[in-house]
Amino acid sequence: MLSSTTCCKAQKNEVSLSLLVSHYGCRIGERVKHWLRNYQSRRQLTRLDSHMLKDIGISRADALREAEKPFWRD
Repeated sequence: MLSSTTCCKAQKNEVSLSLLVSHYGCRIGERVKHWLRNYQSRRQLTRLDSHMLKDIGISRADALREAEKPFWRD
């Protein structure tokens, strides 16, 4: 039979594990969202015409260089 101390330690470990999983699950989700924003914004840069690029202060070469980066690279 388990003592109440052992039972409390087991419950505490379960709570700690669920908090840990929750924390890292949230961080992974945030990272994936960040990668999606990178991908989308880089694709959008390729669709801008020269006038729009000039308005935001980016050359066509800069836009293409940025668009060629993998989504996971900042």
